[in-house]
Amino acid sequence: MLLFNSRSELLVQKRAVTKDTFPGCYDSSASGHLDSGEDYDTCARRELREELGLDLPAAAFQRQFKLDAGLNTGWEFVWVYTVHGDFPVLPNPRELQSITPMSRRQLDTLLANHPDQCARSFRYIIRKTVARGLFP
Repeated sequence: MLLFNSRSELLVQKRAVTKDTFPGCYDSSASGHLDSGEDYDTCARRELREELGLDLPAAAFQRQFKLDAGLNTGWEFVWVYTVHGDFPVLPNPRELQSITPMSRRQLDTLLANHPDQCARSFRYIIRKTVARGLFP
């Protein structure tokens, strides 16, 4: 889930240090795994609610592209969604330390200078998002 505000900044989360993978690293606005029997659209809405306290209608979510399972996705299939708007987020401290709006320039600098501080799948998703022209 990539949440963009009205200034085209991406809300980037810093994962909780208690996470089992990439603790304390920068990551997508929200992400998660499907529950048994759950579809991707329902999961996207649930994860945004669980991690950022946002309960948005299905129409707010734009399904962008799918990534096959592989090393860059932690061997998981991934659907990437975007949401655009200025929403008051309430970060769940069990899931993340903070949420920071980043411009494309700020994100490029972070990825270039501190790739080790970013979750592997986040680096991959951002490259694919930029290549598709979805992050101005």
